[in-house]
Amino acid sequence: WFASWDFSYSSTFKDADKGAYYFGGRFVSPSGWGGEWNVGANYGIIDSDYASIFFKLGPSYSVAISEKVLLNTSFCFDAGVSSTPEYTVKEFYDGHFAPPGGTWVDVKKGGDTEFSWGLSLNPRLIFKVGEVYPQAGLTFVWSKDTKKINTGFVIALGF
Repeated sequence: WFASWDFSYSSTFKDADKGAYYFGGRFVSPSGWGGEWNVGANYGIIDSDYASIFFKLGPSYSVAISEKVLLNTSFCFDAGVSSTPEYTVKEFYDGHFAPPGGTWVDVKKGGDTEFSWGLSLNPRLIFKVGEVYPQAGLTFVWSKDTKKINTGFVIALGF
């Protein structure tokens, strides 16, 4: 059996600085089958246009490439809740109750919360360095909202 607790950073290649941090774990049985789960967020940790919290959960399969290298691939259900912050902007208003010539008014925007979900394929290499497991891999995420596959990367440190 192999098991690890992981701290990960994952992002798309396009916005490599606007990804998210995860905490999670994985286990692998002697037959190679196992599972993975992760909980992540980007609240205040990185510069992003939205705040979110999400999770990944799914089965995985692993193959030992050598005594110190494991190829692990998981197929996960991904779900998340994201929100944009509420903010105020000045807009020019010249409608029915505005003074002659119009006026500038404060208009509140944002504050929207959305639930999204998708599926992801996550191949990664896990290296064994003593009791520490550095990891690097790719992510292929299909989102219900965009109906597209986004590609990205993941780097992690497991224990």
